[in-house]
Amino acid sequence: MYTSQWVDYSGGSFFGNGEDGPTRTLLSFLISAVAGNYSDLVCFVPVVTLDVQKLMKHFLKVAEELELIGFKVLVVITDNHKVNVKLFSELSKGNLKPRIWHPFASHRLFLLFDPVHLMKNFFNNFQRKR
Repeated sequence: MYTSQWVDYSGGSFFGNGEDGPTRTLLSFLISAVAGNYSDLVCFVPVVTLDVQKLMKHFLKVAEELELIGFKVLVVITDNHKVNVKLFSELSKGNLKPRIWHPFASHRLFLLFDPVHLMKNFFNNFQRKR
């Protein structure tokens, strides 16, 4: 999620300033139930530039905390941005796989690249082929 790039001072704290300066992007973590209507925003992380080390650090923290408070993380879905692909590759120990062992639980974790977007692309490609 993109934001305006500025720093604001309010109530004795600075907002909009990350490790590398004024932020312009919010890294978002969301959860959704596999069956049912439950969905929730877990956290926003303000970043200037995103690399795989930062993404890995925040992903592992979110995955660990969700398991600790009682959620069972089964699937991780991202778009196919190069940093997300690198994250999945790192989680798969260098060889990109569709599922891995969860780093903080005794079950498998499925890694998906935005299946809704993929289905839309398949549909659009078949529509053009007449």
